[in-house]
Amino acid sequence: MRSKINILKSIANEVSDKLHCDRYGSCVHFAEIFVDEVNEKYPELLNDFDVIEGYVNTKIGDGIPQQHTWIRLKNDEIIDPTFLQFTKYDTKSSYSRKKPKVYSGQEYYDEGKEGSWFSKRREEQPNTVFKESKKEHIRKILREETNIIPVLHNLLNMLFDGFDDMYYDWAEFNCGMGVCCDPYAIGFTLPDSEYNDYLFKLVDGDNYDVFGEYPEELHGDLPEPCYEQPDIKDPRFDTIVFYEVFAEDIVNYLGPQNNWKESFLNLINDKYGCKAWDLIIT
Repeated sequence: MRSKINILKSIANEVSDKLHCDRYGSCVHFAEIFVDEVNEKYPELLNDFDVIEGYVNTKIGDGIPQQHTWIRLKNDEIIDPTFLQFTKYDTKSSYSRKKPKVYSGQEYYDEGKEGSWFSKRREEQPNTVFKESKKEHIRKILREETNIIPVLHNLLNMLFDGFDDMYYDWAEFNCGMGVCCDPYAIGFTLPDSEYNDYLFKLVDGDNYDVFGEYPEELHGDLPEPCYEQPDIKDPRFDTIVFYEVFAEDIVNYLGPQNNWKESFLNLINDKYGCKAWDLIIT
């Protein structure tokens, strides 16, 4: 099972990859977006970290500690990709002992619900905050104005007869003695397909192995989880494995995966109540 810390770090990496982390003020943009992303994907984790509004000692401020915002996990580990805005000019920059303000993730999210000067700037001048802002703008148009989700939903029903009526169960893997139950994968099957002819799988991203190379204990008796129906709402199942032969049909209409990946994940999550955040095509 992915730890809470690893989930939060993964979200932080995704957010920081989108931002100009070496620019003044980027720390607040990072904190606000990070908290919004956690709330959207894993709201139960909002109390598993703090947002620190503190200070940094740097020569940039002529000896006056500069305001700065960062994330502190419950194990006291710091997530602070925008510290780069200081070390870019002064490699000896350091956190100040001046007393900071500390907010839980939930408190910071609640205070920012109505928006801020920074959120307004992101909306009006995205190129000053985001990398590849033109691409992000196009995605926003597709997502919010064109609303690609209904288009994708209709396309999936046309391409895969019975898409809305799929059933799911534990997937199987070749264990050398025939087939065995895979406790790390849930297979989704179209109504008129063979039970093991999956359209896609919802898998435990940390433990699933596409080649079925699992420990010996999974090759014998039925694994304990397989005695019951799979719980697709279990957050361990966070990745969708989609087969290339099927994905090609979508690409023919909507273009490369980046055009529709997020919408596909949202569609599946909304329909089944799962929390998939990644899509892998094999």
